[in-house]
Amino acid sequence: MTVSLTNATGALFTAGYVGTYNPASFATNYAGDPGSSFIGTGTYQFDVPAGQTFTVVVHEVNVAGGVGQNYTLEIDGLCGTTLAPSPTPGNAVVAEVPANSDADGFVEPCEEATVSIPVTNSGTGGATNVAMTVTTVTPNVVLTNASATYPNIAAGASRPPAPLRLRLLRCASCSTTIALTTTITADGIAPVVSTVNVTTGGGFTAPVFAEAFDGVTAPALPAGWTTASAGAGAPPAWAASTQQRHCSERTAFTGRPTNTADYTSTNDLISPAIILPAAATQLSFRQTRNFESTFDGGVLEISVASGPYVDVTNPSIGGVFTAGGYNATISAAWGNPIGGRPGWSGARRPLTTSSPFQPPWAGGASVPVACRVGRLRRHANPNWRIDGITLLAQACSTTAACLPATTDPVPTSINCGGNATFSVTGTAALGPLSYQWRLAGNPLVDGGNISGAATASLSINPTTVADVGTYDCVVTEAGCSTTSAGAALTVNPDVTPPVVTPPANITIVASECVAGGPPSSQQATSGTSATLSTFLSAGTAIDDCGASMLARRSAAWTSRLRPPSPLRSDHGVVPRAGRGAARRHCDGDRDG
Repeated sequence: MTVSLTNATGALFTAGYVGTYNPASFATNYAGDPGSSFIGTGTYQFDVPAGQTFTVVVHEVNVAGGVGQNYTLEIDGLCGTTLAPSPTPGNAVVAEVPANSDADGFVEPCEEATVSIPVTNSGTGGATNVAMTVTTVTPNVVLTNASATYPNIAAGASRPPAPLRLRLLRCASCSTTIALTTTITADGIAPVVSTVNVTTGGGFTAPVFAEAFDGVTAPALPAGWTTASAGAGAPPAWAASTQQRHCSERTAFTGRPTNTADYTSTNDLISPAIILPAAATQLSFRQTRNFESTFDGGVLEISVASGPYVDVTNPSIGGVFTAGGYNATISAAWGNPIGGRPGWSGARRPLTTSSPFQPPWAGGASVPVACRVGRLRRHANPNWRIDGITLLAQACSTTAACLPATTDPVPTSINCGGNATFSVTGTAALGPLSYQWRLAGNPLVDGGNISGAATASLSINPTTVADVGTYDCVVTEAGCSTTSAGAALTVNPDVTPPVVTPPANITIVASECVAGGPPSSQQATSGTSATLSTFLSAGTAIDDCGASMLARRSAAWTSRLRPPSPLRSDHGVVPRAGRGAARRHCDGDRDG
């Protein structure tokens, strides 16, 4: 219902009620009023569900002499006119959370901020049971408190929500545009889905390039700066000047041409190539000018990677002036080379600052900057002075703890066959951490002697020479990862001498004797001993070929870390069960 009260001769009170009105309790069934208790004129709305009755109360106040007032009361919607609500999100208001930021006014990686998105009902009917949820697919951003409910919102009214919280993770870019998707629901309407953008990043504090045109002898320009003129009646080239400078010795200056006739021309001041950082940048310079308004003018252009010069505000560049931007459109009526374009024109003194903001689209690009003058006709004293050029990059600085934080694993040295362990400690504030251990940069998986490859603690048991290398761990939180320092694993060979239990008999095979030995085989009976040389003294007599072979092998075997492979009767010794196989993985020795 829409209630309008007009033409009252005095103060009145009016309100709407769904159902009945109880004079003893103004709050019972209350639905709405004009926002002020006593009025002479006003309009308000309230919703009446289908099938319900309603009451509109008009109460006279301070009736003079007991005579009632005259007024007009109009009620619209009695015939079932649909009053449609339309709740929509407003612009986001972002503020750092002091406990989790450096409170410098910028939301930077590792910091937390509150984001308030008001909801406005721009429809013709009240919105009831309003709720909003917020999500984002922007990487390295975590949202908390991302839903809110509202009281009923009357047509045309707004409600501020409880702020949601937003956190940039450590690996977020310094300059980030976060796309927040808002979904608003209310009774009787389809969900309203919208996008609200939030821009983050630090201040422009990191110097990239600067030029004050000092340190040269006028009219020479600094090294790397050039000037170019074209067209009829071209003015003098840009040059260093000692006049009208700003806190410096010189400015760059171009003046009127020597040709006194009407003319069209351009005159460019071109910087050396500047390597842009990956972060957003801001160019500032001081200028004073004296152009014939709209007929003469100046513009700022850049060339990316040796491409054509393009105006800094061109959509392909994306520059936006934050101060001292273009103030005119240069006339195209008389053939000015920059006619039809926005630019600086007219007279401007003293030196004032112009600052275009450059988004981080061209990181690493080589970008010369050109101040271009376009002149159309003869003017008393057209000129343009430039001074104090600085290019600053956006820099993020924060004292907040970056996430996820880790303690690094410790290098380990262990004997072959032992149990080696590595551990990291991850600290998370927003959610669970995941772990991935690596050997020489290659992800590990559980199996064999590896366990805990996806946990905070890695175990290698038993160790072998194949496990030697550098281990690190990738710790991830909400898609943002950090890698621990590497820790080396050293596996020491098993130097424990084997304990050999000799067999009752040793068989000497003639084919293994020294060259020229007789093709015969002898038997020797040994006693219990740990070395083969003892077998020789304890065994029976053997021929020269066998003695030569045994002596040769004895000298080698007594210094070996393990006996030869088992089941080889010609080696004369069978190793103790369970030791030979493990030792082969530790020292890499071979039979022979």
